[in-house]
Amino acid sequence: MTALSLAASNNNAKAVQSLLNNGADLAILTCEGLSCMDIALNNRFHDVCMVIAKSDKWKEALVSTTTMESCLKVSPEVAKVILDKCIEYSGREIDKDYKVTYHFELLDPPPDKNETYYGPLAMKIARRHDLLGHPLTKKLLHTNWINGVRYIYYSQMFLLAAALVSLTLFLWWAARLMNDCHKKVLAEYKMSTGVDKIPNNSTFYADNENYCYEKLGYGVSKS
Repeated sequence: MTALSLAASNNNAKAVQSLLNNGADLAILTCEGLSCMDIALNNRFHDVCMVIAKSDKWKEALVSTTTMESCLKVSPEVAKVILDKCIEYSGREIDKDYKVTYHFELLDPPPDKNETYYGPLAMKIARRHDLLGHPLTKKLLHTNWINGVRYIYYSQMFLLAAALVSLTLFLWWAARLMNDCHKKVLAEYKMSTGVDKIPNNSTFYADNENYCYEKLGYGVSKS
């Protein structure tokens, strides 16, 4: 364990700051494969996490997306500092060459890493609604929407609409079938009994269970 890891594990933010000022390497991991940020997050040492996040070497501490995911869950204040640093501003807003660059790697890793982590989803699960409204998160969601998510959404909406139309047509057909059946059964009943209306307690429908199937020609006779 390095001096930096030892200071982090003892929640000594001042020692961590001093070591960083003197060139301590945040990328060195413990035998368990943990960075100083991992140690601080696992123990919920907020001050140590904040010192690391505000340092110039903050990227070295985020050795994997697992670290960032833990940060989103454990310390949203520290996560906000990190997200702020993922946005680079070039020039002034009034300048023509003003440019804003967004770095999404900590929220949306490249596909070749085969990771299931997705920053906005982790925020939603952890109920970090303020981080969902962060400019970096909003820009990522907008970019993903433009680049393909909207087509998936529209496809799903089309399939849903098609299913609803099919269901509506089926219900219309079933209602028409029942109406025709009722009319023909009533006519049959009138011919056999001379009565214009079938009584509520009549067993005529039950006795003529196959009537709609056989007489209307809408399908195969019910067995």
